[in-house]
Amino acid sequence: MHRDRRRFVLGTLAAAVALPGVARADGLVAELRVNTTELRVGDELELELEVRREGSGNVPEPELPAGLADAFEVTQSFRGGTGFQITLGGGGSSRTMHSSMSITAIALKPGTHALSFAVDDGGKKVVSNVVEIVVTGAEATAATPARPTTGKPTAPDGDVFVWAATDKTEAWVGEQIEYRLDVYERSLLSSVALRTPPNFADFYTHDLPEGEGSVEEVGGVVYRVRPGMRRALFPQKAGTLVVGAPEITIGRRRRDRGAAVSILVKPLPAEGQPKAFSPNNVGRFEVKAKVDRTAVKAGQPFTWTIEIAGEGNIALIDPGPWPELRGARRYDPKVDTQVQAVDRVRGRRTYALLVIPEQGGRLELPAIAMHFFDPQTAKYEVARSEALEVEVEGSIEPAATAAASSTATPEPTVESFAPIVEADGLPREAPPTRWMTPTRWAWATGAIPALFAAIWGGTAAWRRFGPDEAARRRAAARRIQRERIDAATAAVETGEGFHAAIASLLHELAVARAGAEATGLPRPALVRLLNERKVRPEDVRSLEALLERCDAARFAAQRGTADERRATLDDALALVERSSLSRGSA
Repeated sequence: MHRDRRRFVLGTLAAAVALPGVARADGLVAELRVNTTELRVGDELELELEVRREGSGNVPEPELPAGLADAFEVTQSFRGGTGFQITLGGGGSSRTMHSSMSITAIALKPGTHALSFAVDDGGKKVVSNVVEIVVTGAEATAATPARPTTGKPTAPDGDVFVWAATDKTEAWVGEQIEYRLDVYERSLLSSVALRTPPNFADFYTHDLPEGEGSVEEVGGVVYRVRPGMRRALFPQKAGTLVVGAPEITIGRRRRDRGAAVSILVKPLPAEGQPKAFSPNNVGRFEVKAKVDRTAVKAGQPFTWTIEIAGEGNIALIDPGPWPELRGARRYDPKVDTQVQAVDRVRGRRTYALLVIPEQGGRLELPAIAMHFFDPQTAKYEVARSEALEVEVEGSIEPAATAAASSTATPEPTVESFAPIVEADGLPREAPPTRWMTPTRWAWATGAIPALFAAIWGGTAAWRRFGPDEAARRRAAARRIQRERIDAATAAVETGEGFHAAIASLLHELAVARAGAEATGLPRPALVRLLNERKVRPEDVRSLEALLERCDAARFAAQRGTADERRATLDDALALVERSSLSRGSA
């Protein structure tokens, strides 16, 4: 029913538009009808293409009109298929075959555009009537020039339009910027939608609450403002960075494109910049430290928690290397991030480090200092936690010493003599029947060597072919190693979990090569132990570089490309399969 009503409307409009010269050839008619001949850029045009033949015979299907793709974007097309109609009257009947096609298109380019279509009728070209469409308004092009803006619109722009802006036009690398996108409409329209979102290619982004709508006056015209998007942007490089232009659809008939927004991003100043400073440490932060207990026994673990809180890109904050502890082992931290995004991005990031003291006395936990750049003062600052102390009782003794100390000298035992019995008082008993007969003795002398040989042969075969504990450990290590490699290979394209799998693979390889005493050591101590194990220096340097690359990818703003991840996997496999680290590690 909807299609019939639409066809009726199009037919009525076509009659009103006075279509010139409907094409006919040997009973074949090609006709183009439109719903309007005048519209604006962004408006919707509906076209109806129909081919008819009086009598019987094949009817070719219409194709897209010539010139349509030059100035319009086709959003929908529907073929009505072929059919026939029989008309009765005047003492006879007539038969008409027909084929149709419906097209919906959006005007993109202003000007006068002549549209028509053609069909092939058995080698003869039949061209439809020509319809001229007049399009007014600005050209809808993706190359909308970018403009820096922090304000609101000053002049009205029709009944509905989209407006994009940022809260600042200049910023430092890593500084937080607020981007907002609003829709201004004179009346509430129920079908406004974001067709093309803005492009944030050079920014790390975080969603902010959109907020509530409002009413504003623009150039004397009252508009209802509908919030469309709020984002916190953190520029990742210096230069003039551009946020792509957004585009909305208004009902089915119109589109409106907002302007692209440009931001001048300044590099962080070189003067006073700390060594190896991370551009993610831009904002205002504070550092706190605490322990879950202040007195422990040697060998008993406790948790040392470092908390960094403040305003900025808290999810990617870089605290720097953790200090080494004298007389204790420190493990890599468990990280927890809590982000609060209201008008700005704030939050806290906690690092829980497991520490195991190895000797008695007072264990000192140094103050943690984190350098950051304050964009308000344009200076580098230092946030520092307080130093802490933990009392450690006793010391860890080797198991052999403890075992030796627990061994006591046995008391000498006094052997008591049996009482003397007179010879006449001894009992008299008949000797029992002998069990070992000559026959049994002969069988035993032959079976014992054979049994001994079988046991010896079985033991040798088990030692040679059966798995011992070391072999089982090597097999388990190889299985885990293969699982890490498979996980990294599967994540090359997406990057999800790739660097974590590579880091685990390399760390386990290094620990296996260094020996059991490497378990639980921090990375600097592990590297020193590898050097003592005569691992080639170039292999140790490659191991450190790969682990640092994994850390940077896991905690920095970019994961890299699939090609970069593939190269990282190849380098890791080279260490696993062909380096001095692999010898004796599995």
